[in-house]
Amino acid sequence: MLVMTEPLPRLRLVGRGELRKILGVSYTRTVYLADQPDFPAPLDELSVGKIWALADITAWAAHKGRTLHLDALGPEPTAGDSSNP
Repeated sequence: MLVMTEPLPRLRLVGRGELRKILGVSYTRTVYLADQPDFPAPLDELSVGKIWALADITAWAAHKGRTLHLDALGPEPTAGDSSNP
């Protein structure tokens, strides 16, 4: 049995909907970009689709010279935010 003694680092995650917002592109273009070999690999795929670490997307955008619209995501949830259990 694995017992965690330290809290896991908190990651900001994004799916295709968030990618579309921060990249400012259509759904079709988002799918195309995510399928490119230089795009970051998703962390996992859930029933709602693939998810990525925002830090990986930010690094990719910086490398590609793309501007991200991070304000489109809204504020980062905090640990005490009761709307985000």
